[in-house]
Amino acid sequence: MASATASKPTRILEGEHRFLLPGIGWEGYEALLKMIGDGNIRVSYDGGDAELMSPLYGHENLKTLFARLIEEVAVGLNIPCEGAGATTWRSKILDKGLEPDECYYLAHSAQVVGRETIDLEVDPPPDLAVEIEISRSALNRMDVYAALGVPEVWRFDGKTLRIEQLQPDRSYRPVAASAELPVISLEEIGHWIKLGRTMGQTAWARQLRAWVLAELLPRHGNR
Repeated sequence: MASATASKPTRILEGEHRFLLPGIGWEGYEALLKMIGDGNIRVSYDGGDAELMSPLYGHENLKTLFARLIEEVAVGLNIPCEGAGATTWRSKILDKGLEPDECYYLAHSAQVVGRETIDLEVDPPPDLAVEIEISRSALNRMDVYAALGVPEVWRFDGKTLRIEQLQPDRSYRPVAASAELPVISLEEIGHWIKLGRTMGQTAWARQLRAWVLAELLPRHGNR
């Protein structure tokens, strides 16, 4: 399995708070989304069952590091990139929905520039999603991602990073490098996340930016 250990934990991470609501159906799921609105509760839904997740500081700190890393690489290498954050992606036909920790349009960025809404019935899903899973979901979120057609998911459990790509049979397979940002290796991503957990984010982002320009930009130019 392709994976990278990002660090020996620098602190004990408390798992996300999760609560399962079985058998609520699509109408119950949509009612939950309306009640929560823009609140800091994530809702996953699969075939009638819903799970509520309340992210804690450690979770949000990690997802911010991943977001900054992806964005610094994209900006430094002039790769088109449209961030979609924790957008609720759902399909009534598929009876599934979820909210990534972060997600991005890269290969399909030109199709969503300037858009206010996206309809997965006619528009592409995000190209890359980030999953921070200190505690494991009671639902199989990877099945939901697969049904929605998300090509690549970065999964991090606080220790190990896995990059998983969607296969023709709608399963995910761990791979050694991102197809969406192939210029940076799995090990390099793990290194920068480890570093980001041990220093202030502003200083870390400045170091990351300098490294992208000094190391990745020449590599990208030679591809």
